[in-house]
Amino acid sequence: MSTYYDFTQLSIFKDIEQILKKTKPPTTFQYTGIVHTENKNINVYKIIAVDTIRNYKDNISDEIHLLVMINNKDYYRDIYPNANNLEFSFDITEFKLSKYSDEEQVDKYTERFKAILKDRENKNTINSGGENLSDRELDLTGFTEVRFQLLNRILEPLRIKQIKGVFTNILPNDILQTILHTESNKILVDGKPIIESIDVVPVNNTEIQNNIVINSGTMLIDIPDLLQNEYCGIYGSGLGSYIQKYMGKTTWFVFPLYNFKRFESETSKKIIFYNTDKSILPASEVTYREEAGTLYVMITGKVMYHNDLDNNYMESGVGFRVPHARSFMKKPVELSVDSVKFKRNKLNHEIVNKIRSDNLNYAPRSNKYISSNPYTDYTNIAKRSISEIMLEWNHSKYGLIYPGMPCKFNLVAKGELKELYGTIIKTHTMISLRGNPSTSNTYSTNTVVTLAVEKNTDFLKGDDETS
Repeated sequence: MSTYYDFTQLSIFKDIEQILKKTKPPTTFQYTGIVHTENKNINVYKIIAVDTIRNYKDNISDEIHLLVMINNKDYYRDIYPNANNLEFSFDITEFKLSKYSDEEQVDKYTERFKAILKDRENKNTINSGGENLSDRELDLTGFTEVRFQLLNRILEPLRIKQIKGVFTNILPNDILQTILHTESNKILVDGKPIIESIDVVPVNNTEIQNNIVINSGTMLIDIPDLLQNEYCGIYGSGLGSYIQKYMGKTTWFVFPLYNFKRFESETSKKIIFYNTDKSILPASEVTYREEAGTLYVMITGKVMYHNDLDNNYMESGVGFRVPHARSFMKKPVELSVDSVKFKRNKLNHEIVNKIRSDNLNYAPRSNKYISSNPYTDYTNIAKRSISEIMLEWNHSKYGLIYPGMPCKFNLVAKGELKELYGTIIKTHTMISLRGNPSTSNTYSTNTVVTLAVEKNTDFLKGDDETS
């Protein structure tokens, strides 16, 4: 039997009201585009949709898919013949919406990408008849929809940048900062360093490293992963390495994927999501507000929760044990006439991440015989202790989210406020043209945000499950 409660009397409703009442007038965006070929620049007739996937867990940069309308003559004569070397520019204008005055321009900027023509999804001009038409005849045939995949222009030079070096008596955090700052500043695009800012969350490993050798031919883009998995280890809760434009700067972020305590320690740049009662709150174009470095977001779309069953956790173990290589380089035991004494905690890395209610706390030996880097094992345990929540944020401003952003998700279960702490591991944003493509210039922006949160099924028990 369902339990009745008045959503408007709960504290979460008061916070949501602050979003609706204290937010500045919402903004909207207009987009125009230019295709750049080796010979000329071509204005597109209309941008129909931009699909942006930011997978902070598995990728290094954005995956962008673009659908535009282009004049047939431009497509047949200039774009398709030059498909091997294309670029695309967005001219983006942000306007403030107001009921009482004309639109007020807030910002205007340009973003430029490498463009790949999607062969299988577009017209092939060969034997289509278009090559036999005159320019005038092609103009009269109108427009065609063209699909591109866009790539960050800095990735090409960054992916081929190789480094080498020897580091002695240095902290892991200093190695990471030094390499990323020094080497990325050597790569220039349009006369400027490709990376404008480095944002590294302080690493967990604070042991001085006596000797780290980076072999000749090592790729710069692989350095965070190599430090985490091959060398000394840096984070005990997974590694994310991602390049994204944030606050107007192209920034290289390095961060722990599953450190849920960062929300409390982070003094700025964090986000709080509120799940709403859709029957109480009407649809609104105002869904977020910013205050003192914190972003408050009202979730008006769907909420989906995925949680692996606990038996999967048990099969892999709730902890691990591995002999510590460095301890054996010292004097590992105390010898006496009658015995050999040792302290187990000084010889091993051992951890139990979750105390089971049945006390079957299975913590197997790591598949590594001996290791000085327990951080990969810590990460495996952290992965097993998370669940994923997908939140649909309508009328979003997705550029305010950065990789691994600490977050809190507030929702109501059985009439009580519940809080889940986590990090953002993925966003998927669809910018789409409203109405008729031939007449409309208004776009809607909706983002599905994926959070990694601590496993907690308590809020799903009872009659108030998320939907």
